[in-house]
Amino acid sequence: MIKLFRKTRQNLLMENKISKYFKYAIGEIVLVVIGILIALSVSNWNENRKLQERVNNFYPKFKLQIEKNIKKVDAYLYEVDYQFKGAKRNLEILGSKNNKLSLLRLDSLILFTGTDFHLNLDMITLNEARLNENLSLIKSDTLRKSIYTFIKLNDDVIEREKIVNEDLKSELKPFINKHFNIRNLFNSIGYSGLSKSKVYKDDNKKILDSQEFENLVVTRIMYIEDISVLYSGALNTLEIINDLLEKEIKKNND
Repeated sequence: MIKLFRKTRQNLLMENKISKYFKYAIGEIVLVVIGILIALSVSNWNENRKLQERVNNFYPKFKLQIEKNIKKVDAYLYEVDYQFKGAKRNLEILGSKNNKLSLLRLDSLILFTGTDFHLNLDMITLNEARLNENLSLIKSDTLRKSIYTFIKLNDDVIEREKIVNEDLKSELKPFINKHFNIRNLFNSIGYSGLSKSKVYKDDNKKILDSQEFENLVVTRIMYIEDISVLYSGALNTLEIINDLLEKEIKKNND
């Protein structure tokens, strides 16, 4: 093709047809430009197709991760809600005159407030998508914003869990270790092979009237409520993402 164009130009020059030569040369340039534009268009289309395939392959894998996290948060949230309600319910034993009943419920109060929190959501697929820049390929603004909202919520959960767990480690647990018989607590909940304490002197009664213990427990209850709110927010966002992913997958399959 190039040889044919060159020969045609040479013939026009030899025949001294300068005007036709320039017209032909311009036409040739236009054809070359059009060819380049078509090639670029095909290349761009092919590249966009590959990028879309990456996103389409990412969606189902990501949806599985989201569904797994929804189940985990839902189960964890149920436990946290149970702890919160149980702790508030048993808080009334503090300062009570019925020591026999109060001591029976004291174990429950300590169990409800003496738990640390480690949600540990599965973020592997999402972190890979961030590294591979797959998130930037998502066309749906709503889906992309929801994903980044969830990432921020998960960071908030991790940060809040650190604060709550550190409070347990540095405040409540040291007090319990000093003023409460833990061996009898585990014996009462059926811990295998652990008999009742021989050093216990009925001294658990003392913390029922302790202002310090009440303050520590109330602080724990407030922390549990904070954790519950964060978990609820994460669950709601995960469910939104799951619905949006389902729509995107369906759209791509149609």
